[in-house]
Amino acid sequence: MTKKHKPKFPKPTPDPHSSYFKKPTAEASSTAGAGGGGDTSVNSILAKLRSEAPRITKPPLATPSVPPILQEILENAAPPPPPPCGEPRMRGGRIPGPPPPASWLQLQPEMQGDQELIEDTEQQKRVRGGGVLVCGVQHPLSYLPGMTPVDDRRLLHYALKAMALRWEEHVLYDQHWLQYLPPNVKTLLLSYIAAYTPTGVTLTGLKVLFTSLDEDITTLELSRSLNTELTLPQLTRFLRPNKRSQAEVSASWEDEMDDDNSNNKEDTDKKKYTTLFPNLTHLSLAHPDSSSIPFSQLLTLTASVPPTITHLSLAGWTEREPGGMRRLARNLLGLKWLDVSNCHWVLYEQLKEVEWCGPWRNVETVVARQQGDVPAAKKAARDAKVRELKKAIRELRNKRGGKWCDVIFDEDRDMENVVL
Repeated sequence: MTKKHKPKFPKPTPDPHSSYFKKPTAEASSTAGAGGGGDTSVNSILAKLRSEAPRITKPPLATPSVPPILQEILENAAPPPPPPCGEPRMRGGRIPGPPPPASWLQLQPEMQGDQELIEDTEQQKRVRGGGVLVCGVQHPLSYLPGMTPVDDRRLLHYALKAMALRWEEHVLYDQHWLQYLPPNVKTLLLSYIAAYTPTGVTLTGLKVLFTSLDEDITTLELSRSLNTELTLPQLTRFLRPNKRSQAEVSASWEDEMDDDNSNNKEDTDKKKYTTLFPNLTHLSLAHPDSSSIPFSQLLTLTASVPPTITHLSLAGWTEREPGGMRRLARNLLGLKWLDVSNCHWVLYEQLKEVEWCGPWRNVETVVARQQGDVPAAKKAARDAKVRELKKAIRELRNKRGGKWCDVIFDEDRDMENVVL
């Protein structure tokens, strides 16, 4: 039986693209003529495209730098500057994202005051000696002897300064947490408040910082804080919170007898802790508002503080009460260091009447510098009184065999005062 054959029809071939019929370029023609045919491999095509592409110049390699001193010795040419770094591309010529609010770009009035204060204090920091004062206190800060200064490059310095500049806000909003600061930080914070706030620390600020008895506090810096916001009677009651006033005395003797019989041990413990800072040794009451602080209140305060005070600063005080300094000396029997800088000449005159071989026989240093914008005539008159005071102390101590006492009245001649 014969097989049936199916007819096979050839598939139609599509017409070639017009690009195949382009005329060859002169370079291709020459290559084809030289080699007898064009090389259409993938590698040759890529090599040809790379050669035709525009050449990108690479940045020069960074040459090792030579110190200027060695460069002068070796007489080498100056190394080329480093190539400029490419700036980040931004859309539309600005930083990506929505524009900042206008309030962010404008400095608030209170922030302007803080900024000016910071700039002024940074400028005053470069002033050495005793020329310019910041808010009445010499910059950088008023440190009593024994205090460790804070380096102005440390974070603690900037944190304390920021707290001092916003102290009223911290007292209002952080009043429940400030009491937990370490004792040394509290002491430093008082120094920063005295330097960077217009009126110093107030009674409210002291009550927020110190809420209970603290035996670790040895220094209390209250410079420029004695004014209408913090008076000496208020400070006396603050330092002795357990002292009973006349109004707190029991109305009848029977109540007193009952209290004595039932709470004898408790009363004994209260008598032991009649002072908020039982180990206080350094106290600064410098630069008070002399118009509202009488000297008699200072005598009451010194009679109430513990007898452990060894360093006292009364810089800027004006004393016109006769015999006031003699009574002050009897209240501070353990005093070793006294600062009476920028005081009235009457105070220096009364210091000559103090028993320097009696209550103040342990005083070893008396500071009586005249700093700030003090007229030349007034400074000369005060220095003359201080020289007389120095001579009187030296003669009395030499006569009765007392300790040596350094009287510092001119910071440019401190070494001379020590040698004499």
